[in-house]
Amino acid sequence: MAQSSLITPMSNKPHLANFFSKKGALALFWLFASQENGNGRNSQQFSINQIARETGVRPFTVYRIFKELEYEGIIKTHGLRTKKRFCLAEPKELMTRWLLSYQIQKKAVFHGYRVSDPKNFNKVQNKIIEYEGVPALHTAARMIYKARATNLMNAEIYLRPRSSFDKIVHEYKLIELDRGYELLLIEPYYFGLVEHFYLKSKNPIWKAAYALLTFLDLYHFPLRGREQAEVLFRSVPVFRNIGTWRDFEQIEGV
Repeated sequence: MAQSSLITPMSNKPHLANFFSKKGALALFWLFASQENGNGRNSQQFSINQIARETGVRPFTVYRIFKELEYEGIIKTHGLRTKKRFCLAEPKELMTRWLLSYQIQKKAVFHGYRVSDPKNFNKVQNKIIEYEGVPALHTAARMIYKARATNLMNAEIYLRPRSSFDKIVHEYKLIELDRGYELLLIEPYYFGLVEHFYLKSKNPIWKAAYALLTFLDLYHFPLRGREQAEVLFRSVPVFRNIGTWRDFEQIEGV
């Protein structure tokens, strides 16, 4: 198979890895988020090495993903060889495919708890976020992007190091639940993006990228997720270069 490119026309579809994978998707988050700072869709062009440098994703991984997306017409190229640059030509199509293939409840690991003393709920929530994690789902929409859509009082938090779970449960006297939650601690699927945002939350690119993850997470989330996803979509500027809410409001996942 390694020699097939010698006799196969370049127009044949390459057989490449899933571009929504844990590591590879970090390049797509960055690419989406970087469009916000341009003068409209397709105005920004990037090199493979630039994206690899900004995200920490290996250049070869970025190349494989972009080669696939170029074949699909989602990414356009400009220039040749080492001067080749890429731009996101069809953001709506790429986001649609992502929504079709990703559901947080199938990718991440959830741990539902209640706080032993309800009076301490906000204190516990804030302490965990301060020392261990990043707001997720409804909590992220509310706390980071000021895009509240519901009156839900529950809290959802991405935890970074898995080893911290036992310490948190013990320190804050959390009571694990078989079903439902007051406090939802989540082991992230897209850990790389959560980590980048945790370390660089003031950077507008990573803040926009995290809004994209929050939208993806909320979209299929069973607890009023679609409602919150719509408000977030309409509130955060990064989505203006992707499409309109009408483009996405009726997508059903796998």
